[in-house]
Amino acid sequence: MNLYKQSRRSALWLLITVCAATFANAQNQSNAIENSIKNVEKNVEKKTAFAKFSLEKTSNRKKTGIYEGVSFDETEAESKKQTDSGSNKEWAVYGGSYSVHKDLKGESQKAPVVLFGIRHAWTTKNNPSHRLRYYMDLNPLIIVNYRQKILVQTSPTTTETVGDRKTVFGVGFVPVGLQFNWRNSKTVQPYIAGAFGFALFNKKFPDNRSALEPDEIGNRFQMMPEFGAGVEIRKSPTKSYFIGYKYHHMSNAYTAPLNVGYNTNMIYGGVYFQRGNN
Repeated sequence: MNLYKQSRRSALWLLITVCAATFANAQNQSNAIENSIKNVEKNVEKKTAFAKFSLEKTSNRKKTGIYEGVSFDETEAESKKQTDSGSNKEWAVYGGSYSVHKDLKGESQKAPVVLFGIRHAWTTKNNPSHRLRYYMDLNPLIIVNYRQKILVQTSPTTTETVGDRKTVFGVGFVPVGLQFNWRNSKTVQPYIAGAFGFALFNKKFPDNRSALEPDEIGNRFQMMPEFGAGVEIRKSPTKSYFIGYKYHHMSNAYTAPLNVGYNTNMIYGGVYFQRGNN
């Protein structure tokens, strides 16, 4: 009996020990699983936080202008620099008149030309070092004051040249013009320019017709090639002033019996207005 009781106690303690060991093992496994879950959650939180931090950092870098080794501020500044150096489309108004005629000879020596213009320009090349414009001009008013010479007969055996001055008015159109600027990112920009156009006047000129020379007459239609140089002064991103010199030629290209070439040393000036970037 005592042996039975002792055996039962031993079995009971063994069962308790096994159960305790099993419970302890299960508890350890549960703790291990819980710790694993917590570690996973911590890793997920860390990765989420890192991703969020990276995203915020990237966003901040984009805002401050640095991202993957590229400075957005520098790029934006360069873009602004390009914009400041000029837009693609512009309008301009200008006026010009003859200046010095000492080096001119013949009919051009005393034939002043005055013109006013409206310009539409497109930029085809635009960077900090240079700029190339293509432009078209409309000249709503051109004034030419030329010297008229008429041969008259003063007696049955003698003739005399009688001179006076005539003024004609015209309109012009310049379909082809090019202007090349240096130092495009600077305030003061030297340039060269050349253009070709034509004009139509209210009267045929020169008009030297007389009874002795009935065919001494020019034409209303005149060709106008020109070339020269100047300086453009940029006052703001949307406005610049320019002043220049051009050698201006005018003749009817032998479309009339009398073709006199009027050459003018012309000083002109105006202002560019930018319309926008395209």
